[in-house]
Amino acid sequence: MKNDRQTAVLQIIEETAVETQEQLLERLQLIFTRALAKKSGSNQAFSKVVTDLAAKCSRQKLYRAAEALTHGVSLLQANGSAGHCVGYLLATMRS
Repeated sequence: MKNDRQTAVLQIIEETAVETQEQLLERLQLIFTRALAKKSGSNQAFSKVVTDLAAKCSRQKLYRAAEALTHGVSLLQANGSAGHCVGYLLATMRS
């Protein structure tokens, strides 16, 4: 299950068309927030990426990932490096 979650995150990163690290983190934050809404019972229509992610993760994992991404965006704005942020996200999904 851990590998499924990490693979899903890496696949999303690979398929996300962005030009900057900040755009990537903001896009991931949106995807995880929507997956959390779906997992929490929202009746809204969601993309396949969001639906798949919601199926592979618990609400707690999605919440922790969304929080990690919020923290990551703040770190990126402060020091300009997304590498630590993506690593933090993957570690959150692993645990």
